Amino acid sequence: MADPPAPCVTAAELPRPPDLAIHFLGPTQVHRGGTLLAPWPNRRVKSLFKYLVMHRGRPAPKELLMDRFWPEARADAARNSLNVAVHGLRRFLRAGDDGVNHVLFNEDCYALNPMVSLWVDVEEFERKVSAGCRGDHGIAVADALQEAAALYRGPLFEDEPYEEWSAGSRRRLQEAYVDVLERLCNHHLAAGDHAACADAGRKILALEPAHEKAHAALMRCFARQGRYSRAHRQYQDCVGELRAGLNLPPSELTNQLFARIRAREPV
Repeated sequence: MADPPAPCVTAAELPRPPDLAIHFLGPTQVHRGGTLLAPWPNRRVKSLFKYLVMHRGRPAPKELLMDRFWPEARADAARNSLNVAVHGLRRFLRAGDDGVNHVLFNEDCYALNPMVSLWVDVEEFERKVSAGCRGDHGIAVADALQEAAALYRGPLFEDEPYEEWSAGSRRRLQEAYVDVLERLCNHHLAAGDHAACADAGRKILALEPAHEKAHAALMRCFARQGRYSRAHRQYQDCVGELRAGLNLPPSELTNQLFARIRAREPV
């Protein structure tokens, strides 16, 4: 039977609740005092906020923002559009007129107010990934990996996946998530938790159908349960996905694993 999901650290569980709780993995959401801030004034306000959060600690020059979000506009038009977007963002984040200026402007640069405390799921995810990758075994490591997996609700900025500036971060975070799932898959396989192993393996293949190690882990998982026909089908799935996605045959290790499964040898 699969273990229940490990509890992840949420904004509400912190010693002092943050001023803003921000979810970027999956649909973009911002909570203030437990209340979802919605709807966004417009797409540019949302994009500006995402950029400032993802680059916080590094003030963004106004020219950079103008070029990033209004590349085709004349300088004066882009400057006006940026001013309008910043004003809209300040009003959106204020949500209750607490008097706090969430977006600061200094020396021709914009930045989020460092006095406003933030909880950002991307940052928490990366902390958990780091903790889970410090070793290969142990309850603490597995718990950190479970918590990281629970935080990953979907790709970065899932509701707006086509912004070029975030493409590299989106790929990096998905690769980290797949690595987390691979580690969890191996952990559950070693622990004999076949349901949890299969769940992690299937999640990997949903993102990367030609992930050979995930196919191999599922083959082992099914064979150890005596589900040899299912293990055979998994091998055939592996062959097909590798051919379709990479134009490659299975590795010698995978072929040897399949031969042992066919011979009903321990795997």
